[in-house]
Order: sequence, then structure tokens, then C-alpha cells
Amino acid sequence: MENNNVIDFLKVYNCENKIRLGNNFDGGYIIADNIGNYDVYISAGIGGDESFSSSFLNKYTVKNSGAFQLEIDKLPDNFPKNLFFYKKNISNIADNNNANLDFFIKSYNDIFMKMDIEGDEYKWFDSKTNEELMKFKQFTVEFHGINDDSFNFSSECKKRVFSKIAETHYLIHAHGNNYAGTQLVNEYPIPNVIELTYIRKDCLKNASLNTSNLPSILDYPNNTDNTVDLDLNFYPFVN
Repeated sequence: MENNNVIDFLKVYNCENKIRLGNNFDGGYIIADNIGNYDVYISAGIGGDESFSSSFLNKYTVKNSGAFQLEIDKLPDNFPKNLFFYKKNISNIADNNNANLDFFIKSYNDIFMKMDIEGDEYKWFDSKTNEELMKFKQFTVEFHGINDDSFNFSSECKKRVFSKIAETHYLIHAHGNNYAGTQLVNEYPIPNVIELTYIRKDCLKNASLNTSNLPSILDYPNNTDNTVDLDLNFYPFVN
């Protein structure tokens, strides 16, 4: 299949030892366990829940940490005490209101990042080089509007971002956000908003395409009022 749209860069790879951290609804994510240590934890986008960060920092020991969001009046009740708060948004620039994470990228080599920044993930990823992305051992990101030009970023920008990430990292888990619905792409119902977990390619030996069902037994619907999760048992998620 020719690389004509975003989904051709979203092939999922088999990965053992996956775990779920955080709530059993919106705010929890599935990641790879047992791939070594991390030197930094970053929470990009806080919202009203930091259950994932709490679970992560209880399980793993890191040297440094940072949580970022500008438009927030009160930190969530489950915000970890050992997570340093920056009242800034993640962006491609650094100023009084924005952070580009360059300090962490220059200072550390095995970063874990959780990101949910309502579309601005494309701006940030598009600004990073392959060498900079290699500093991230694992990241889980909620990507928004992947099928069209929504969230103020073009389909071409989104395709460019997913293509770049695929050069340095393997996608090891995908979960559709059932708050946002789907669009038909090549006759497949692709989620408009999707949670993706990537690990650096040196962390997965003998990589092979995923053959396990998605959603997995670790997944839960984001919207608990709708108990039906989005079925991803088709290309490119299950092969």
C-alpha cells in the first residue's frame, strides 16, 4: 500500500510486558514495562487528572520530572508531590508562557513523556529532529484529528509528524478515544482521536507487526457513558 495518508505510518508492532497505569477510563494509558530505566518523566498537559503520573512515579525512579500546562487554576487532587509543575504550555518555542523541552532533551538521554495537549502535539513533534526524538525512550500521546485538517494543523503536517516518529520509534499500542468518533479511510473506521504509545527502536529487538486484538484486555473506553470501545482489528493496527 502506498504511503498516501496518515494511517500508513501507524503500523503497530508486537511488544510483550505491556501494563496499564492510571485510571480505568480517560487518563490511563498502556505502556511497555521492563525496557530499562528513565532519567526524566514529563507530563505534557495536565487537565483534571494525573493518575497516570502518580502511578508512573510510584513504579519508576527518575532523576527529574516536569508537568506543563499554562491554562490551569488548580492542580488535580492526585497531582504527585514529586512532580515539578511548570505553568507553561508545550510548544515549538520557549518564552514566558511556552516550553519546548530543549533543556530536558539536551540534559538527559532516556526520557519518558505523557502528552495530551489538544492538537499542539503536531507543532511540537514537527519542530524536533530525529536526534532530539531519540532522547525519548518511550512516550504515550493522545493525537487529535488525525484524519483531516482539524485542530488547526493540516493533514500534510500530521502525515509528516507520524512519518518522522516512525523513523526512530516503534508504535506498540493504539487505542481509539470513543469520545471523538471515527472517519472512513480506505474503507476502515479510523479514530479521529487516538492514544498511541511508542518506544525507541533500540528497546525492541526482532520487531514484528502486531497480531493481537485491539482493544486489548488492558484497554478501557475513555467515555464511560459509552461502554463500547472502538474496534481497531484491521490495518494498520492489527496485521
